[in-house]
Amino acid sequence: MKGDGFGVGWYKSNPDVTSTPCIFTSITPAWNNQNLSRLAEEIRSSLVFAHVRASTTGALSETNCHPWKFGRLMWMHNGHIAGFNKIKRKLQQSLRDDIFLFVQGNTDSEWAFALFLNQLDDPINGQFDHETLKIAMLKTIDQLNNWAEDAGINESSLLNFAVTDGHSVICTRYINSKTDEAASLYFSSGTKFTEYKPGHYRMTKADKREDIVLVASGIVPI
Repeated sequence: MKGDGFGVGWYKSNPDVTSTPCIFTSITPAWNNQNLSRLAEEIRSSLVFAHVRASTTGALSETNCHPWKFGRLMWMHNGHIAGFNKIKRKLQQSLRDDIFLFVQGNTDSEWAFALFLNQLDDPINGQFDHETLKIAMLKTIDQLNNWAEDAGINESSLLNFAVTDGHSVICTRYINSKTDEAASLYFSSGTKFTEYKPGHYRMTKADKREDIVLVASGIVPI
């Protein structure tokens, strides 16, 4: 059970190209946070990221809770980067100054976000599309793999990343091992949510449209 904090990030219901996400994080367990319940009752959004944390690296603090944002971009990670302390210095040295100074916590996940941002020419004001975000994600994973190989790291990294600009969403299910299995990643799609009893909803599919997509990744300590 993940009880080392949580975070929720969302965009307004009809985001434009300049919309930035709002993020709420806490180090209390998600199931025992009244503010989360109050927010959930009132917020309406077309895109929501939610994350619960079971920490293995990084202090128990709000700065280490996912998701993180940079301009219009929002990021979260389920998994871990194996041997991260052996490649952390190289990662930091590769970053532009503004990206390096952006990082406030000390998790491998937030530094991975910084590496992703570093693949973009202008992560604050740039115009992103699905292909741009996908290429940046592939470059991020490739760079992490190269550093791990150079450092002689034999453990497997679980890299289930998710990033969005409020319109496009990129999610990965990846492990840098030919024998081990990646962390789970599931998705479901439908046309609307239907209330089947007070306060309880399920996704329904009325036709072939995919107006709603739900993506979930299983429990991995991070």
